[in-house]
Amino acid sequence: MSDLPGAPGSQERWNAIMDEQTDLILDHGWTAIAVFPTEDSDGNYHFCYTVGRSLVGKPELIVTGMSQNAGPLLELLIDERGDLLDTQTPGVPFHLSEEHTDEWMVLAPVPDDARQKHLTMTHAQCGPDFTALQVLWTDDEDRWPWEPGHARMQRMAEEGDTMPVLAGDDWRPD
Repeated sequence: MSDLPGAPGSQERWNAIMDEQTDLILDHGWTAIAVFPTEDSDGNYHFCYTVGRSLVGKPELIVTGMSQNAGPLLELLIDERGDLLDTQTPGVPFHLSEEHTDEWMVLAPVPDDARQKHLTMTHAQCGPDFTALQVLWTDDEDRWPWEPGHARMQRMAEEGDTMPVLAGDDWRPD
């Protein structure tokens, strides 16, 4: 991706992004980074992740497979269920709130290699020692993303999106 350090002409842009993200983290405690494919990307994927939560001992969050910025979803999730996010066991389903019971959500641990590869801004801002959880949810038919026929996963496959569920299957709910 062209905004990463080492890309031609990118250091000045990278420094500006880092400064802007630092200001947002200082003002709000965390910020969100949206990643979209570019011509020189090594994959066709869309995702959004937090930066800054790990500075206060909380896991960073990542949402994959959304064609628009998932920042509003992360904000709603953190605002509505921040207490739950701090104590939720990966693999245990929950609802976003009492008003949002049409979908189940689950948190999945992000493996070290995926965390280092995809959460580059968190790594740059917070160092290598942070944890991350992927936010996953059921579709309208209550299917999880790893189950056949999941609507969003089918759309992602049709669009050539190459970034589905990051974690293995050892944490999945029944």
